Amino acid sequence: MQTTLLRIRRQDAGRIGPGLACLAASAILLLAVSPAHLLAHASLLHTEPVANQRLDQAPTQVTLIFSERVETVFNSLRVLDREGNRLDQGEVRVEDGGDTVVVSLKQPEPGPYGVFWRITSLDGHQVQGQFGFGFAADPPTKQQLAEQLPKGDGAVPVWFFPVFRGIGLGALALWLGGVGFLAMVFLPALPQFPQMDEPSPLPQIFRRSVILIHAGGVTFLAEEIVWLVGKTASVTGMPLLEALSLPSLKAVITTTSLGEWWALRWVSAIVLLIITARLFRTDNPKCASAMGGLPATGGLACFAAVASLLLATIAVTGHARAIASGTLPAQIADWVHLTATAVWIGGLAHLLLLMNLARKSGEPGENAPAFLNQVTPRFSRLAQYCVLALLPTGIYSSWLHLPSWSSFLTTDYGRVLTAKVCLVLVILFLALINWKRALPALASSARAPENALRWSARLRRLVGAEALLGSLILVLVAVLTNLPPAAAVAGGGTTDLRRRAGDYFVSLHLDPNKVGRNQAAVSLQDSGGSNLADARRVTFYLRSLDMDMGLSTVEAQPSPDGKYRAELFLSMAGRWAISVEISPTRGDAFVAEFQITSAQ
Repeated sequence: MQTTLLRIRRQDAGRIGPGLACLAASAILLLAVSPAHLLAHASLLHTEPVANQRLDQAPTQVTLIFSERVETVFNSLRVLDREGNRLDQGEVRVEDGGDTVVVSLKQPEPGPYGVFWRITSLDGHQVQGQFGFGFAADPPTKQQLAEQLPKGDGAVPVWFFPVFRGIGLGALALWLGGVGFLAMVFLPALPQFPQMDEPSPLPQIFRRSVILIHAGGVTFLAEEIVWLVGKTASVTGMPLLEALSLPSLKAVITTTSLGEWWALRWVSAIVLLIITARLFRTDNPKCASAMGGLPATGGLACFAAVASLLLATIAVTGHARAIASGTLPAQIADWVHLTATAVWIGGLAHLLLLMNLARKSGEPGENAPAFLNQVTPRFSRLAQYCVLALLPTGIYSSWLHLPSWSSFLTTDYGRVLTAKVCLVLVILFLALINWKRALPALASSARAPENALRWSARLRRLVGAEALLGSLILVLVAVLTNLPPAAAVAGGGTTDLRRRAGDYFVSLHLDPNKVGRNQAAVSLQDSGGSNLADARRVTFYLRSLDMDMGLSTVEAQPSPDGKYRAELFLSMAGRWAISVEISPTRGDAFVAEFQITSAQ
């Protein structure tokens, strides 16, 4: 091969093929499908004073208890009188292991007061709300609370995080999947390629793949900066433009666990981009010079180690961080799942690039079947390994975040996950066609050249369809990362939900799950499957997620069948949070958080 491979020409930079097109299509589609109600994960369980309560004695502080730990900084808890004057003393404290937020109060005058809060859970998602109470007076009405609501909250558009996370995931797939494609598919196959006349398409294929890899890395770095600005605006309540300042960004990075993980991710990405440039510097004869072999084994090992660290920083700040127990196995499963997805989908984009460039170059012409026969079997094996990693980790994550089979169709999280599974099944079906029909036809090119040529054209179209479906999967993954886990979300109709809380499994039955009076039954099992029928107390906390209607408390009563029953009143259709607090006869109390959608 000529040494043209050893230089990347500037004119190649603007022609990086379908990979970036898939990335752009993903971002556009993500704008269209992003749900308008992306929720946070920490849920408010209890307040003191209780919402809509009339107090005869002056309160000295306001306390909020959440379903999970929250960040210790950038939490806002303001208590305002009817004229908008602050009753709180300003300093917000996080106590009792990190799930309780407290602010001290000045001596209040009789009258209605509004409490407006905003916190950030440890998985990076923000939740906010308001409620009222009265001291020697009736609590404020909903209209009064709306008029008191401080301005400036909600500065980040609801589509911001899923869109930019989708762009980042697409860029990461092009980057890591491209390196995997070159290192495990393209370069190892070079010695077996048939001899071709110059000009060969192989140097151009290599150049374009390297450009696409570097473009993915640079895009990922840029996306992470934009994402941090958005997260800074979210946790501080600043407008986006005001959050774009070094002091604000530094404060989030140095004082929050989310910022610390982001800093590690960004530094890892910088180091990984440097390693990538050294591995695939096409003017360096010690790298993949003249396509004669792989980069140094040590360089590839360094790349794999840093890439694993980068992916781990994403996994440990996702949904797995918010589950009640088994956090580490869940984070490992997310890491494996994310790695396999990036290598598989990113590799598809580079395989399609190879096929398109080979076709446009007019070469290898009649050698096309033999040319593809050296590449596609290797990629097929790589894809099979990825699928073997995706299946068990996907099933495990679904078991953690979906309480029942019905949740696949009755929750936002479940519906998006169902769409993702369907797309994966379609890709697997197309891959099966390739494996059963296309690969055997290419392997028999010497005996049946016409059939092999026909299937080489079909193979390119099938791979193109797989790459497009893969980009749509990344869109859905980005949406999933910004939806609350459906560990307790259900639609209207008789509802059965199950969630793990600590060492117990809590099952909730709600009938008929409609506006009005509903019969709720809770059953408890320990990790060994034995029923717990002697709890000291089981309490329901009921709160609307669509309108600030306060927190309702209902004590459940034990029944002869070993369940704990209560009557819950749903005053309107929509989304509700049902928190079940269980106090066992031995051990500490624990809480299971459910979300349901009630019908008319």
